[in-house]
Amino acid sequence: MLPVKEATTLHLFFFVVVVTLALCSWSSATGTKCTSVSS
Repeated sequence: MLPVKEATTLHLFFFVVVVTLALCSWSSATGTKCTSVSS
């Protein structure tokens, strides 16, 4: 088992990736250019 802190960070990272891909797919569907956002 991963420590809680590491597991939470991993889940947040995965969530951000999924949301980014979803937004990129939605932007492509609406004809909007997808731009990568670096934090």
